[in-house]
Amino acid sequence: MDVIAKQFTFIFKRKRNDVLYCVMLFVGAIFIIHSLYAYRLFIDYTNTKNKTSHSITSVALRLPMNLPKNSRENATDNKEDVSIKNSMLNLQLNGIIASTLKTRSQAIITINEKAKFYSTGDKLDDLPDVKITDIDNNSVTIDNNGSRQRIAFIDEPDISSRPPAPSLPHDSAPHSLSDIIITNFIYQQEALQGVRLNARGPVERFIATGLRPGDIAIKMNNHPLTQEASAKAALQEFVTLNSAQFTVIRNGQEALVNVSVTEND
Repeated sequence: MDVIAKQFTFIFKRKRNDVLYCVMLFVGAIFIIHSLYAYRLFIDYTNTKNKTSHSITSVALRLPMNLPKNSRENATDNKEDVSIKNSMLNLQLNGIIASTLKTRSQAIITINEKAKFYSTGDKLDDLPDVKITDIDNNSVTIDNNGSRQRIAFIDEPDISSRPPAPSLPHDSAPHSLSDIIITNFIYQQEALQGVRLNARGPVERFIATGLRPGDIAIKMNNHPLTQEASAKAALQEFVTLNSAQFTVIRNGQEALVNVSVTEND
């Protein structure tokens, strides 16, 4: 036993330096790994902090601009409006049947002296590449070979600096009722109430017929204007007639007005 103990002691003393070296190497490796891990955590924390700071700075730079609530939407709408030009096709918008249901809205458009009702999605007669895309209270938007264009009443005010559509000269004698009267169908809870009449061209010429801007016509000749089928038939005649008898509601009272464009030359 003494011999074995002496041999073990001799070997331990001989290898002590090697053992100490291995232990130090192991401890050093652990220290390096821990340092690298701590450094990685520090880098990640710094990057996260910088991103948060950059985001806050960006928001702070945007806030003082105080943009109006709808400025972005308005900018989009303005861009869209600019892209829709007044149509130069030989078309005339004679009337609009406006409805709260877009699919029921219709427009009376004259093409080559022929008036017809059109709905959204319809292609125009004699113009197979032109389609109705939208009908609002005052105008019709068409797709003309991929170009969006507007057909407006000929006396619509030019509020967007677009070139005005060709209109009847004020010193020219009107030839039909549609030359001096704008018609718009009036609905209430999806029920047709009548046709609103307004001036096309000089208001004085319109008033001289006995009508007043805003009159609601409930009958034209023998056509009741509170029934949709009858009202459509009346407006198809309207664009060709030079005289007619209207029953209108004015200030809550019914009035009978005989209108003739030949009296206003």
